[in-house]
Amino acid sequence: MKKVHLLVAAMLVAGVANAQSGTRQAFRSVNDCIGCGTVDISPRSATQSNPNPNYTPPTSTQIDNCSEVVQGGAGVIAGDNNVAVVDQTGTKNIAKLTQVEGNRNYGLQVQAGTDNRAQANIYGSNNTTLQLQRGTGNRAGINVDQVNGAAIPGGSQNGNNNWAQQRQQGAGTSDGNNNIANINQYGNTNLASQDQIGNTNSGNIFQHTNFSTAVQQQTGNGNTAATYQGRDNVGAGNIPALASESYQRSSILQGGNNNSALVTQDH
Repeated sequence: MKKVHLLVAAMLVAGVANAQSGTRQAFRSVNDCIGCGTVDISPRSATQSNPNPNYTPPTSTQIDNCSEVVQGGAGVIAGDNNVAVVDQTGTKNIAKLTQVEGNRNYGLQVQAGTDNRAQANIYGSNNTTLQLQRGTGNRAGINVDQVNGAAIPGGSQNGNNNWAQQRQQGAGTSDGNNNIANINQYGNTNLASQDQIGNTNSGNIFQHTNFSTAVQQQTGNGNTAATYQGRDNVGAGNIPALASESYQRSSILQGGNNNSALVTQDH
C-alpha cells in the first residue's frame, strides 16, 4: 500500500509541474507484468526456474512481486461494479484475479512472504473471493462458475452469490509454508472455506451444488482434506453441466499432523 501512495503522490507532483509549465504530456504505455500466466498451485521444486517473467537473481533488498487483475477485456464480456484488491508484501509472489461476465463481484488477494501463488477465476455476479497467504511456497486457487466461460453475464450459466475463502498461515504470528488449497464451485449460493494453519497441508473442495457449505480447517502439519459435494455431471467438452444438488453441509476439522479426511456427498 505504501508503494501505491507514493505512486499517487508522484503523479500529483508531476501533474502540477506540467500545468505550471504549460506543457501537455501524452499518455505513454509502460511495461507491466501482464503475462504472469496461469498460477501453478502444485508444489514447485527449488530447482525449477521462477515463473515470474520479471524475475532476475535477487539482491537482499530486491522485490519482484507480480500481480494481474482482469475485469472484462478482449474476448470476454465485461461486467459492472466489480471490485478487486491485491496487496503484496515480500518477494517473488504472484497473484492473478479475473472477474468477468458478471457484476458486483469482490475479490481480495493478500500475500505476505516469499514465493506464494494465488489465482481466482470468477464468472458470474455477486461472488466474494478471499485469498490470504502468509509464509513461503503457499498455493491457492479458486474457480467459480457454472459452465466455464459461458459468456452470459449474470445469467443462469454463470455462478452467482457464491463465497469462497482461503487462508494459509502459521500459528500465531509465524508463517505457514508449502500449503496447497483449491476450491471449485459450480452453482449458486455456495460457501467454501479453507483455513490452513501450519505447513505442508493440502485441501481440495469441489462443489457442484446450490445453497451448500463446505468447511476445511487444518491446524498442524502434513494434513490432507478433500470434500466433494454434488453430482459430477459432465457436459460438452468435459465442462460440468448445471448443478443439480442442493443444501449440502460438510465440515472437516483436523488438529495435529499427517491426518487424512475424505467427504463425498451425492457425487
